[in-house]
Amino acid sequence: MKIKTILLLLLITSIGISNAQIKSLSIGTTLGVGEIKSNSPSIASMGGGFFIGIQPSFADDFSFRFSFIYNSDIDYFLPGNSTNKSYPYITSYSIKIYTEQLLQGIIYSEEGVGPLVINDRTFDDTDVWNYGLSFSALVGLNFQNDQNVGFKIGVGFDYGNTFNNTAANYYLTYIQLQYQF
Repeated sequence: MKIKTILLLLLITSIGISNAQIKSLSIGTTLGVGEIKSNSPSIASMGGGFFIGIQPSFADDFSFRFSFIYNSDIDYFLPGNSTNKSYPYITSYSIKIYTEQLLQGIIYSEEGVGPLVINDRTFDDTDVWNYGLSFSALVGLNFQNDQNVGFKIGVGFDYGNTFNNTAANYYLTYIQLQYQF
């Protein structure tokens, strides 16, 4: 519970920073497929999430991104009788440092790395918090105007691995939609 409180305070603090200290602000969402694993075999999963990105005024080459991802057994999303069934899932929270490169024309890439917290719920009797690192990369199209305002869309992957308790980890290949202010 302390982790949720700390992440919420970080998010509120980051949103409360004055505009003079922020070069740009972005929001976005992801949706994809992958796998989750802890003290269990790999489980095919479907996941999605959202994020808030902040580029401080002193940073030209990097930005910070606060992310939440929900990743659940793919069977949960398929039609069928799900009465009284329990499906494994994990939730992850991360704060990453991202860097972005313009490759050619409107094509760009971005990479990120940072600390990660995973709530492992892969078994009915498991509710464990794990700590580790998350890595991600993406290639996409940048539809922003000259003032760097607008949409970006891309295809990427996110990998999170933890080092304690149940050693939960996930892999997610996703489509991302992002709007930058």
